[in-house]
Amino acid sequence: MGIFDFLKRKTEQKETVNVVIQEATSPSGNAVATYFDGLTSHDRIFNLLWFADGKFKNYDPEQDQNVLFENELFRITFSFGSEPSLLSSKFPIKPTSFSEANHSIGYFPSYEGLTPEQRWVYLNWLKDIRQQVDIGYVFVFYYGLERHLVYGNYKDAVDVILLLRKYHKNGSFQGYSLSALILASILHKDKETLEKALESIDNGYPDNIVLIAKYLMKMDLNPEEIVSMASSVGFKNKRYINQYPDLFKEVLSSKLQSEFGNNTYPLCSLEANFESKKSLVFANISLPSDTRSPSLPSIIDCPVFKESILKLLSSTHEDVKRRLLQMRKEGIAPEPKISPKSISVKCDLDSTCPYCNKELAKMPQRKTKCPHCCKPIHVMKHLTGDEKILMTEDEARDVAFVKERLNGYDMADYFTKLAIMSVEWGKEPKPIDVLWRIYTDQNNEAIQKGDIDTVRKIQFSMAMVLYHEGKDFIGPLREAKRMRLVKYRREGLKKVRIVGPASCEACSENHGKVFTIDDAINKMPIPNPECTTHIRGGPTGWCRCRYNAYFDDSELDG
Repeated sequence: MGIFDFLKRKTEQKETVNVVIQEATSPSGNAVATYFDGLTSHDRIFNLLWFADGKFKNYDPEQDQNVLFENELFRITFSFGSEPSLLSSKFPIKPTSFSEANHSIGYFPSYEGLTPEQRWVYLNWLKDIRQQVDIGYVFVFYYGLERHLVYGNYKDAVDVILLLRKYHKNGSFQGYSLSALILASILHKDKETLEKALESIDNGYPDNIVLIAKYLMKMDLNPEEIVSMASSVGFKNKRYINQYPDLFKEVLSSKLQSEFGNNTYPLCSLEANFESKKSLVFANISLPSDTRSPSLPSIIDCPVFKESILKLLSSTHEDVKRRLLQMRKEGIAPEPKISPKSISVKCDLDSTCPYCNKELAKMPQRKTKCPHCCKPIHVMKHLTGDEKILMTEDEARDVAFVKERLNGYDMADYFTKLAIMSVEWGKEPKPIDVLWRIYTDQNNEAIQKGDIDTVRKIQFSMAMVLYHEGKDFIGPLREAKRMRLVKYRREGLKKVRIVGPASCEACSENHGKVFTIDDAINKMPIPNPECTTHIRGGPTGWCRCRYNAYFDDSELDG
């Protein structure tokens, strides 16, 4: 008798599923029986599971091929491989403590790839998917939900994904699930799901996939969404957006009403051709890469769209300026939301000292000292514009560092992250914070793709950011060196040798030591905790030791 032949549901209980799962034989030959009273809090969770065998078998590999969706802008053909969330009676289950639930199960998990103990944790977690658990278990379940978004219990899958988003705030999961929900709403022409998905996020920034959905469903952009796209369309002088956000949106709303007959922007009326770009949308690892990252029209990069939004924002800026001048004459001008000091270092040609906020006689053209507080004022271009602005010494140092790290980088992504974070935080973030968000998102994407070499490079860059900030950088620096070992192991190498700089006595002692790959991963001798190396006058401990491939004579002879 198979494991799922014992899986029962009480029909008299609509809100609770009572399940008995009996595993016939463990790998050691011992019988293991596991009983679950209430697999989930809702029947629909049970109906969203994929079964390979038994009385509840619902997985048909023939459904995996060539599911086509198309509309006026693009087409996608889905062709799934073997479902990673698939439950099967042939995989053993072994009871363990649920405290194991927070132990990492690694990247690209599948039910088949779990240990018997991990399968027990997973099935117990399904009793209440609101429970906190290692995000890998959430992804195992979520993979199957993405399949339902394409074919299956679409509406139930949408509701359960929204529930997961509420209780599991992992950035990678939040990104994948939001993109998948929005694309699914497009594929099924489902405006209700789009609205639910947008309600589940904390900001109104419409990234490209949202613009596609609104375009196809003939939904307009509201003033908040237009304002949040300022950086993406090249609008740099955000002084009034930051200082007088309510007034700016009020004036923008009136301008939209005057131009379009409604206080929204009619996106669907846009007459333009859109270039296609690949966008990572789906997490399900059984999908081919060109389906996980389909080619979608890039409305956000469309010159006609950008010019139209930029024109709206620029004319609104001028109207707000005139309105404020009149309001000041009448003594009814509103108080600014953000102080002139914080604006002066971001996007406005302000001749006030960024330290003491006192007015300067004129806008300085080069580094100078404030005549009031005697602190050094730096004059340089900010990342968000070509104009020179006044910065404190720390701000100038941060901007120079970020410019160096972003050298040769597509700045469109920087402006996108800047806009999103400005809405999330209620103020414009520091360049160093935007850089960190970029690295975090790139790291999550590389992990999902299994791109070890990119993870290594990004972890090193994240360590550099923390070092620059004077924060604990050892964790990501160690992970960068570990990723090199993982890469070597994948390439079939067996041993490595440490190469250490002569400038540090502790690292010199490590120089030339040989480790097997497994020993090096277990012991992680570098970065050396005794390292005294520093860079750019920063703290000590920036270990420059590295692993090189090592071949002994027997390996070379072989």
